[in-house]
Amino acid sequence: MIVYELPFEFYERVSPLFADAPFDEACFESVFLGWQTARIFVDDFDTPSAAMMCRSYEYFLAGDPTLSAELCQFISDAPPEVGVFQYMYGMVPLNSAWQAALLEAHPLETIGRLNFRWQLGTPIPTWRDHVPPEAQIVVLDRALAERVDRDKQIFPVPFTRLFWSEYDRYDAHGYGVALMIDDAFASVALAVSVSPRDAILSIDTAYRFQRRGYAKLVGAAFIEETLRQGLLPVWDCDDFNEASIKLARGFGFVEQQPFVELAIPGRRRPKMRDGLWHYNSSRADGIIVWRRIEKYE
Repeated sequence: MIVYELPFEFYERVSPLFADAPFDEACFESVFLGWQTARIFVDDFDTPSAAMMCRSYEYFLAGDPTLSAELCQFISDAPPEVGVFQYMYGMVPLNSAWQAALLEAHPLETIGRLNFRWQLGTPIPTWRDHVPPEAQIVVLDRALAERVDRDKQIFPVPFTRLFWSEYDRYDAHGYGVALMIDDAFASVALAVSVSPRDAILSIDTAYRFQRRGYAKLVGAAFIEETLRQGLLPVWDCDDFNEASIKLARGFGFVEQQPFVELAIPGRRRPKMRDGLWHYNSSRADGIIVWRRIEKYE
């Protein structure tokens, strides 16, 4: 069995498999444009019929799994040698075929996800008159994004670097806004993915500043900044996150087609089977070959 890992120069071969995704389009488009990074594994390097895109901690499955026993086995084995399965938080099937295949092969938990999109013509929420005198809302430039990652009061992990991998990429294609009080970050709204049309946002507030309405302020400022850039904001959340749902609807976001994320119960990492898949070669064209050793099959 062989699975191929594509270098960026060959990503266009797999982009048709992601073209009809009804949600999170910015996640894929940003990768195909080279704005954000991912690792992409396919069953065939010339005409892939199925693909797995590994982005930050969510892995997206596209194409037809019934045509790709190799990729399905690759996912089931979760070989640690590849260096991606250690970080997997959840798998997002882009179609019902992948959802059925994953649920049949693994004891996974199904997590409903809601997908909201801003509609042109929706009144922009007002926010400037509601900022407390001791606070200020600023655009999150590269220097401030690095400070947020070091601070860890907003996000427990280096969130900007997690999604953008390099601050140069964030500086070139990403953006965000922050509400600051006495030089401390109180609440942050960050674009976790950006395409030429959309921006997916994430909002979080430091624990000691919660329940003060700061998320509403930075969210409104983010929406305004996004529209100023000629983009439409997109909002995703778990279907049980009532606070996030209420906030999205309060801003005026309109719910689109929901989707699911599949995760190992308790958000545990997958059980990885080592010694099965070997880095076979890196070809002259940069395509990496992962081969499953036959004696273990």
